[in-house]
Amino acid sequence: TPLYKAEIITFEYPLSVADYKYIRSAPYGYLNVQCGTGLFVKGFIKTIDFKPAEGMANITLIVKWQ
Repeated sequence: TPLYKAEIITFEYPLSVADYKYIRSAPYGYLNVQCGTGLFVKGFIKTIDFKPAEGMANITLIVKWQ
């Protein structure tokens, strides 16, 4: 079974410095995301472009095979 799908999710999310450090401590982990009231999707972290002055991050995930 493959580890991931050929699908990428990109979104902007408010993030604190503590949350950013926590995510970066496990860079090969995955995040659960939800669009609206739909199902949760798991995705491996591809990139996180964190802007601490704004408290926002642009996150790109590769969708995990389910």
